[in-house]
Amino acid sequence: MAHVLRKVDKDFSFDEQRVELNELALDVYNLKHDFDGLSLDDLVDVNAAGANIQQIIKFDGTSWVLDTDVLSSSFSIITAAASGGGALSYSSANGTFTYTPPDLGGFLTSLGSVGGHTDVDVTGAVNGKILKYNGTSWVVADDNTAVASAFVSLTDTPNSFTAGKWLKVNAGGTALEWTDAPQTALSSINDINDVTITNAQGDQLLKWDGSKWVNFTPSYLTSFTETDPNVPTHVKNITQANITAWNAKSDVDALNDLSDVDTTGAADTKILKHNGTKWVVANDGGSVQSDWQQSTTSADDFIKNKPTLVTSLNGLSDVDTTGAANTKILKYNGTNWVVADDATGAGGSGGASVTISDTAPASPTAGDLWFKSDEGRLKIYYNDGDSTQWVDTSPIGTGGGGGSFSVTTDDNEPSNPSDGDLWWKSDEGQLKVYYQDVNSSQWVDTGGGTLNENPKIAKYLGEVELWNFGNGITWRGTSGITASIQTAEGGGGFQEAYVRLAFAQSYTSANDYAVQITVTDPSTTGHIYAPSIRKHLNRVDFNVQNLTSSVLATGWRASVAIHSL
Repeated sequence: MAHVLRKVDKDFSFDEQRVELNELALDVYNLKHDFDGLSLDDLVDVNAAGANIQQIIKFDGTSWVLDTDVLSSSFSIITAAASGGGALSYSSANGTFTYTPPDLGGFLTSLGSVGGHTDVDVTGAVNGKILKYNGTSWVVADDNTAVASAFVSLTDTPNSFTAGKWLKVNAGGTALEWTDAPQTALSSINDINDVTITNAQGDQLLKWDGSKWVNFTPSYLTSFTETDPNVPTHVKNITQANITAWNAKSDVDALNDLSDVDTTGAADTKILKHNGTKWVVANDGGSVQSDWQQSTTSADDFIKNKPTLVTSLNGLSDVDTTGAANTKILKYNGTNWVVADDATGAGGSGGASVTISDTAPASPTAGDLWFKSDEGRLKIYYNDGDSTQWVDTSPIGTGGGGGSFSVTTDDNEPSNPSDGDLWWKSDEGQLKVYYQDVNSSQWVDTGGGTLNENPKIAKYLGEVELWNFGNGITWRGTSGITASIQTAEGGGGFQEAYVRLAFAQSYTSANDYAVQITVTDPSTTGHIYAPSIRKHLNRVDFNVQNLTSSVLATGWRASVAIHSL
């Protein structure tokens, strides 16, 4: 039976409060009346119905339930006949334990002996032995259960300690033994293990005493009966007979008595010199002065491997003086120094000779002029770097109506010139030809050797190849070009390796020439290659980029043409 305590609010009226209080009083009375009739089993968490004498209630984790009071009960034990594997039971009704022992009828009923078991062999059993299972049965074995508690108790180690010693495996490789510590640093000979030096003195030697090297002072025999213990036995054994025999074999009074010495020709300042067989008399090479003019190869003053002296210009490998004459000069033609006219003489021909003949003049020099009279053509002897030839100064069908031209000698250029006209500029000693190309006309020196001449003929023409993954380079073409591989410049220059084509002669300005570089043989077919070029007075620097793969190309061939402007 549940009861609820009534609530009286503060805002109730007096009559309402009086009614509620009366009802509360009735509830309290009823509540007391109900408690007087309650029993233990009426509680919601107690199950005590049907309780017997001497029982108790015990909490089972959820509620209180009836149980036996073991503390006040009397227990008894009953032993039943042996049966099966045995059992133990308890009766809570009367507090009796019943023990049924196991039936051991099929087991041994007496101890017998250990050796009587089928898996035990006690052969060799003596005092101190143990039984040890060998995988099949128990057999007699040594008792190895004792454990060594100290290093020296082990069977394969020394049985005592030795101060300052080291452990090492013995020579037989069967146990450990003490040994001296290894020598790690030597500051003197006495630090060596088998050397003992005491009170060292001058002139002392080391000798082996049977166990180590010791220092000693050598002694010498004073007679054949010397008994000094410091004298070695083999010395003591020397006899007069020995000495007589030795004297007979070593009677040497002079160098010439030796079998490998011949003193024939000995004289003041002579020396002995081995000739491969014996020592013979020779001149003192230390005081002999070399003679450039000596031609006898066996003489002491003969100079071997003398260089051949050049006594004339023509003896040099890059000089050819053929045609040398008075007023001639040597001029470099790109390969050798050759004879040429002196272009520096005042009032001369400017280095060029002029010949009028139906046939070409003999032994022409670059810059010479030849008026071929049977054709009415003026030709100039031109060296393009690879070859020399006569070249028309005015192509057939142009200028002067088929080969006619005017020749003017003056300090000032002639007026109204025509293509192919000649002007000897007397204050310079230079012959010029009036040359007309597609875009302009100008006077051009016919000789003189500057880089600005012959503007429409390539000064350098050839092919450069980069190979071996950018480590090899080859130039094929006009002489005067030196090709090399350069490392990255950094800064505002090339950021990667590049190629340099150096000129034999420098231009006055980088604007005095034009350069054209075309990649003709890329290493990757189908890719687009483009050079990046920088011009200098004496060289052209460039590298080639593979624009398709956006990398520096390290293998290609490129055609190169450099024109003077």
